[in-house]
Amino acid sequence: MASTKVTYNNHNNNNKNKKTANRISLPVDNQSLRFHSNSHDILLEHQQYPQLITPPEESLQQHLTEIDVVNQPNENERPTTPPLPPRPRSRTIHVVPGFKEDLPLPPLPPSKSLSKGSGGMYLIDSEEIVASVSATAIISPTTSLSSQQRRVLSPSNINNNSITCQFPNMQHFDRLPPHVKTIPSHHRRTLRAIAACQGRLATASHTVKAWEHVVERPNVTISITPSTDSSGVDRICSLAYTFSGNYLWAGLDDGHVVVMDTKMQQQQHKNNNNNNKLLAELHHHEYAVNHILRVDNNELWTIDDGGLLLRWPMIHDYDNLDHKSINHEGYRHRVTPKAISAVVLKRLHYHVLAMTAGDTIDFYRFVPFYSSSMQQVKVELPYRVIRIPNELGQVTQLLALPQGRLACAHIHGRISVWSIEKWEQILQVAVPTYGVSAMALSLDRYLWIGYRTGMIYVYDISSDEQWKLVKMWQAHQGPITMFTVDELGLITSSSNEKPLVQVISADHQGNVIIWDGLLSEYQKDQHMKDLEETYCDYRKTRIQISTWNIDALSPDTITGQDKKLVEEWLTSMRDADIIVIGLQEIVDLESKRQTARMFIQKKKKKLFLHLCNYDTYYTGSLFLPRKKQDKLDWSAPAITNISNWSNVDAESLAQAAAIPQYSAWRKHITSVLQERNYTLLKTEHLVGLFSLIFVKHDQQLRIKDCRSTVVKTGLKVMNKCWHGNKGAVAIRFALDDSSVCFVNCHLAAGQSRAEQRNADVDGIFKSAKFKKDTSTIGNTSVTGIASGMDSMISDNDDTIILDHEHCFVHGDLNYRIDTWTKKDVLDWFKEENRTMAYRELQLHDQLYKQRQSNPLLKLSLFREAPIRFDPTYKYDPGTDRYDTSEKQRVPAWCDRILYRTPETACPNAEFYRRHEVKASDHRPVSAGFEVAIKTVRRMDCEKTAKLVATTWDKKLETIIQDCKSQYIADYKKCSIDNAIKQLEAKNWNVQHVTDE
Repeated sequence: MASTKVTYNNHNNNNKNKKTANRISLPVDNQSLRFHSNSHDILLEHQQYPQLITPPEESLQQHLTEIDVVNQPNENERPTTPPLPPRPRSRTIHVVPGFKEDLPLPPLPPSKSLSKGSGGMYLIDSEEIVASVSATAIISPTTSLSSQQRRVLSPSNINNNSITCQFPNMQHFDRLPPHVKTIPSHHRRTLRAIAACQGRLATASHTVKAWEHVVERPNVTISITPSTDSSGVDRICSLAYTFSGNYLWAGLDDGHVVVMDTKMQQQQHKNNNNNNKLLAELHHHEYAVNHILRVDNNELWTIDDGGLLLRWPMIHDYDNLDHKSINHEGYRHRVTPKAISAVVLKRLHYHVLAMTAGDTIDFYRFVPFYSSSMQQVKVELPYRVIRIPNELGQVTQLLALPQGRLACAHIHGRISVWSIEKWEQILQVAVPTYGVSAMALSLDRYLWIGYRTGMIYVYDISSDEQWKLVKMWQAHQGPITMFTVDELGLITSSSNEKPLVQVISADHQGNVIIWDGLLSEYQKDQHMKDLEETYCDYRKTRIQISTWNIDALSPDTITGQDKKLVEEWLTSMRDADIIVIGLQEIVDLESKRQTARMFIQKKKKKLFLHLCNYDTYYTGSLFLPRKKQDKLDWSAPAITNISNWSNVDAESLAQAAAIPQYSAWRKHITSVLQERNYTLLKTEHLVGLFSLIFVKHDQQLRIKDCRSTVVKTGLKVMNKCWHGNKGAVAIRFALDDSSVCFVNCHLAAGQSRAEQRNADVDGIFKSAKFKKDTSTIGNTSVTGIASGMDSMISDNDDTIILDHEHCFVHGDLNYRIDTWTKKDVLDWFKEENRTMAYRELQLHDQLYKQRQSNPLLKLSLFREAPIRFDPTYKYDPGTDRYDTSEKQRVPAWCDRILYRTPETACPNAEFYRRHEVKASDHRPVSAGFEVAIKTVRRMDCEKTAKLVATTWDKKLETIIQDCKSQYIADYKKCSIDNAIKQLEAKNWNVQHVTDE
């Protein structure tokens, strides 16, 4: 009997004279089916799977439009057959005896035009593309898709809506680590795997170390090298505990799976013989076992690097069990090889395994069904394949989220979220681009992200509209390599134990830290803030901020009308309680070579060569102009008293040369404000920057813990700032029970240097640190705002700028106006409607655009009052003319004042204006704020704290019951209501319910 052929003829529309065909051969007489392509070789034995070779006839009619039945063709007439297009990923699937699942015919390779889903997702659907084939037909499907399939794949029905990248809400977060315990490294090599269950912890590199009672009193129960190999290579790839936590599974790089006993009592009666801890070594994989997944606490799935998945029924007691009885009972599946991440998503009636090797995400659906003898599982291989859009970048991590969602971390600093119900991307979130190295989820609400910098960010993802950053802190000194979460401790804890969800992080050096996954203190702190009005009184405090780039002017050079206008600028707010003055460019220092040039003018050639390490003289416009050099007092004692010039750097000398400028301006401003009953509280300087804070006499006792810091962002050599010609000066203090911070900035100059200004801002907020110390103001000695408050009130330690409740940034930020020329700007000001001109110009203001388009910019966290005044830069000094030099600089609002306060404490600025002092090339700016400053009533605060603690205990009990009922429902395959009834009958004891 001649073999009957089933052939797919694929005609090339571009070249009709050339005919191509892709062929599937079904030699029925050999009782087998073989499918050939350039990336597939699938062999199905007909004796075991006859239903795969003879599908229903009507299925053929549904999918195919042209059917021809012919005998075997002559060898001379055989058409040339090019290879089929490649599958999304090469796989080889062999069905072996004992395979218990019904394996459907693999899908045909996709056509060149794939279905594109929402957000740029390309779908390859086995249900949409696969065609049922009759063993007695030859098919020539030039139009082989059914009308239903055309509706799915036609361009008019493809959803091409792009997903807009969102930014998380970063307005309010705290930096207090939810620390529980640190376990130092016990391994000599890089940590390869960690696992946790019910207060037990296991870590592995070349050995496995396990602890009991890891939170209260860590005790090492085992330290095993589960291999006869003495090379000391890090051979352990994966770890997983059984439900009870008494037994540990480890996957090795040679394909072995080892089962170990981790019980403390077991070690005591076996005389510490760790070899007795090895209960079984299973030899069923040929490649490294990189993933061990615990599914519904009923099964363990082991996946090797070759794509073999074995499903092992969960055994809860191995003590009296022969290791030969530990087997997968023939549950074998072929899945994605070399997967870097794999997770299981639980749906109502089935499970979905998601795997990725970087470029795609492969989904396998495990659907249970019942035969006459036992329950089996139907597996669809693969159910879906998602091609990741290029703009997202390769996937590095997968994480299962509630409600059938999957989170993917990408190399370009994005987190994408996909729905496995609609098979589309539903969310895309931008996160810091440090490099996401690990992700975890606690309480189905808090997403933990670990970075290569050692930072951990925690986001509240309970809202579908926008994620919220709730915590960030420096967790490790090196890259975070992995997370694991132990929620079973919450489920199985007894009444006398403290319930805890452990989120455990590990770094590349093997250090392990346990964190509170419940974020208990954070949740109580947030509740305290919500009830703040029940224990706080508020007092309106008037704060004036004045900023000016003085272009290296001395106060004695300001005369006439300008002198009067400077006094108005210093006292622009009526009856202010606090006045903050910020000066920029008090001394002009553009580079290190300029400083050296100043010394050449003073015949300091030896010092110049020492500082700059140059062999030749430098001349030209790069050096400080002579008119500005003449304003510096080089005969000041701070300079003339220097005995060893070779040990003095350029910046120190510039600081010394600027001391007369600081002194002159401090004296001038103090003389103006002392007449109005103000006292100088604090000054701080950084070469060209000078900050002064004055307070009313009757306000001094309200102020405590005044500290300052400076940040350089000027000339950089090897990523280190050597000059303070640009940077920031920050001063903070406690005002009653609120914290206040003022930052005087001077950022990089230049029309096209907006990105450098952004980098300067990021460096300032990152580097500015206020050291904790004891300051004496008046006769009051304090050690910080938190020292005088209940620990529940302050959620930060006020050591960085953004820790403070009220924060103000002012200075020469140097952001310019794009698009328009100087002539265009001046033409706008000729319009009668000046408000419209301001609005149009501000749409092209660099700072406005950066704050709108770059929410990760720290200045995006601040507000700014409406600008209703002309640009403050750049003027010809002494005139009202904008820059008439050959550069013709575009007028811009370089001088700004921004604020970050709770909206209830300071809804708006009282005023925001410029002043017409003509002496400098900048106009000075001032703003006034009326801020509600809080005072805590201690007795009421304590009562509120007790109420919050009681409320939290009740909330925690509800969380525990919800987790227990969900666990029993998964374990016993029953409804939530049924699980609650069983738990109530056993007094909510999970162990008693599972033992039934």
